[in-house]
Amino acid sequence: MQRLSAVIFGMGCRREKSQHAAEQESVEGKAKRAAWRKQIAGVAPEDLVFLDESGVTTDMTRRYGRAQRGHRIREGTPGGRWQTVTMLGAISTKGWTAMMTVAAPTDSEMFLAYLNEVLCPALRPGQVVVMDNLAAHEIAGVTEAIAAVGVRVLYLPP
Repeated sequence: MQRLSAVIFGMGCRREKSQHAAEQESVEGKAKRAAWRKQIAGVAPEDLVFLDESGVTTDMTRRYGRAQRGHRIREGTPGGRWQTVTMLGAISTKGWTAMMTVAAPTDSEMFLAYLNEVLCPALRPGQVVVMDNLAAHEIAGVTEAIAAVGVRVLYLPP
């Protein structure tokens, strides 16, 4: 008897899923994105700087696996204290800039330090920094620090 997954793959189907935030489908979400596109339409591509961060933890391992009936999957995982490493960086048409890694999750204090010590010195007046709505991005002092070097901030819509 052939496995169901083999039959599905044999039909040319692949395992894919395209998730997106549900608020993208709302009238309000669509209106916010349209307004954002108008805001950014007059900005030259070379003036755009996209800021983002990503985190990894040393416990990022698969919790489950597939094995033949009666067999177990054995996988070693890091022992001891697990850590989180956050990578922050900005990208523009010239490539990556203002990169920083920290052995901690992103919080308000760390993000402000990144802005003041790494990102802002790398920016030039007239640029536009684009970032998402992470809580640490919206704290007091973020837009002020960036505006102090002659750069505007735009937050991405939902």
